[in-house]
Amino acid sequence: MGYSVLLYANAAMQGATLGTQAVLSGLRDAGSLAPVLDRLAPWAERRRLVRRDEYEELERRYKS
Repeated sequence: MGYSVLLYANAAMQGATLGTQAVLSGLRDAGSLAPVLDRLAPWAERRRLVRRDEYEELERRYKS
C-alpha cells in the first residue's frame, strides 16, 4: 500500500513571478501600464489584502 502526495508549494510563487515579468515587460515596452491593466488586481483588493482599513483605524486611534 502506498501514498501519493502532490505538493503545490511553489505554484503561487511561480504564478506571481510570471505575472510580475509580464506586467513589468508591458510597462517597459509601452512606457505605461495601459496594455497590462487586466493583469493587475483592483486597488480595493490590494487594500483588502494588506488590511489597510485596519491600519488606518489604528493610526486614528493612537495618533498623538
